[in-house]
Amino acid sequence: MAFGVAMLPEDVPGVSLQSCANGSYDGYWREFGRVISSYGLGNSIIRLGWEFNGNWYVWQASNPAIWAQCWRQIVSSARSAASGLQWDWNVERGVSSGLANPELAYPGDAFVSTIGVDSYDSWPPATLAVGWQSQLKDKQGLEYWLAFAKKHGKQLAIPEWGNVDTGKSAGGDDPQYVRDMRTFFAANAAEIAFECNFQGTA
Repeated sequence: MAFGVAMLPEDVPGVSLQSCANGSYDGYWREFGRVISSYGLGNSIIRLGWEFNGNWYVWQASNPAIWAQCWRQIVSSARSAASGLQWDWNVERGVSSGLANPELAYPGDAFVSTIGVDSYDSWPPATLAVGWQSQLKDKQGLEYWLAFAKKHGKQLAIPEWGNVDTGKSAGGDDPQYVRDMRTFFAANAAEIAFECNFQGTA
């Protein structure tokens, strides 16, 4: 199983990445490890604090050093009860609004199992070949994160990818985008841990 797990609860006042980095929440994460193991899910993939380079989650990495230390505290605490958990460090593809250089929030190879990147057909729109090439080759595109994963001795994951509803943004029902993604997966199969097509109204 792969689970997206929040670094902080979104509706609890007073929580902070700084408190997390200071170890204030370590007990909760040890309990997380105990509970997930008790259900036979102790080898699961944890997408901890996904899309942290954006500005839409309470755990956005506006201070990357503190964010990375929070990650290390969480992983160390959970591992004490569930050593088999895998940890996916999961960015949003492209130079994003919350943290222009997500590498500053990399917590270290010892605390990461896979490098994840979420990628949809809408940013930039992949309805034309030039849009797909931008998604593939631009700064912090798919090839950029594949190279980053290789540099750190990790496999790449694509935990979220898919077509975005044209009523919400550019993208839409785009068979060529799906074929292009399949070609990318096939060409790099040995370097890819897993991929998951997002079925919803993203």
